[in-house]
Amino acid sequence: MILEKTNGENKMQKEIGSNFWEIEIDENRNNKYWWDEQQYHSEYFVSGRNAILGLCKVLGNEKKKIIMPAYTCSTVVEPFYQENWEIEYYEVNKDLSINIDSLEQKIIAFKPSAILIHSYFGFGFEKVEEEYIKKLKQKGIIIIEDLTQKVFSDNRLLMADYYVFSLRKFLAGPDGGGLVSYKKMNLELAKENSKLVSTAISAFKLKKAYMNGNDLELKEKFRKKYVECNKLLAINRILTKGSIETLDIYRKTNFEPVIKRRINNYNRLWELLKPITCIKLVLGKANDKVVPLYLPLYVKQGKRKELQHFLAIRYIYCPVIWPKYNLIINISKNTEYIYDNILCIPIDQRYGIEEMEKIAKYISEFASKEV
Repeated sequence: MILEKTNGENKMQKEIGSNFWEIEIDENRNNKYWWDEQQYHSEYFVSGRNAILGLCKVLGNEKKKIIMPAYTCSTVVEPFYQENWEIEYYEVNKDLSINIDSLEQKIIAFKPSAILIHSYFGFGFEKVEEEYIKKLKQKGIIIIEDLTQKVFSDNRLLMADYYVFSLRKFLAGPDGGGLVSYKKMNLELAKENSKLVSTAISAFKLKKAYMNGNDLELKEKFRKKYVECNKLLAINRILTKGSIETLDIYRKTNFEPVIKRRINNYNRLWELLKPITCIKLVLGKANDKVVPLYLPLYVKQGKRKELQHFLAIRYIYCPVIWPKYNLIINISKNTEYIYDNILCIPIDQRYGIEEMEKIAKYISEFASKEV
C-alpha cells in the first residue's frame, strides 16, 4: 500500500499484484473438474514441481529423453534433471507459438521418448500446432501437457497422455499440484507438509490484515512468511501429498465470478493498452474458452526494468515470467527476446475495471515520459 493525501488526510491506497491472500469458500459447494471424470486417473501433490517428479517416476521405464520449450520455468525442468533425463529445447516464437521447424529438427536428431508442451497465460494452441502434436503421438512419442497457466481454460489437448499443473497460480491455496493420466499410476506419497500449510495460512492472514488496515509493519511480516513458504515448496526430494485445505478451497470456491472477472479485466486492459507504442501485446483478446493468468506484454527498447520499477513504486507489482534458467542454453533470438522483454500485468479476480484503468493510465504516463 501507499499513503496518499486526500483533503488533508492520509488515505491508504491498495496495492495491485503479488501474492494471493483471500479465501472465500462456500461449504455447500462441491465442485467437480474434468480430471474427476471416470476415464481419468489423478494424483494430488504438494506442488506442480512435485507432480512433475511424480510423472518422472511413472515414466521410469521409458528412455529418458525429453524435448520441452526453451521458454519455460525452472521448476518444470529441474525434476527431469533430478531424475537423470536428457533434455533438449525447442524454439518458441515471439507470439508464444511452437516453432514447428525447430521442434521437428530436434525430434529427428534427438529421438525423444516424450515431449512436454505448454501454451501460455490461459490461451490454447493453434490448429496447425494441434495437428502437428497429433502426428507426434501417432509416432509413439509420449505427449505431456503442462496446464499450470490454464487450469480453468477450456482448451487442453485431448490427445495428451499426461497432464501436470500447479493449483497455486489462480487463488490463495497453501500448496497443490496435479498429475492426470488415462492410465492408473501406482505412486506412494508421503503425508502432506503441515508446516507449509500452517505457514501459508499465517501469511494469508497477515496479508489480509495488512490489506484491510493501515499497519505498514505487517508487510515485512507477511513477506517473510511467503519467502518461507517458497523455501518449503522448493524441497522436492520425495513425493508428497497436497493438503486437504487446498482441495477444500478448489471444491468449495465459486469459480464462475473468478473466471468472468479475469476475462473481463484482461480484455478491458488489452483494449486500453493496445494504442500505447512503447509496448507490444503478446497475445490477442480472450474468448470464453480462455481464462487468462496475466496479460503479457513486451516492453520495447530494453525498457522493461524501467517500466517494472515505475509501476512498483506506484504499488503495482508485475512479475517477469520467467527469468531464464541457467541450464537452458543456445536458444534462438526469438526465444531470447521473450525472456528479455516480457512483463506480466495482473488481471486477476481481486481487481475490477477501475484497477485496469489505473494500470493503463500509469503505463500511458510512462510511455509519454519515454517519448
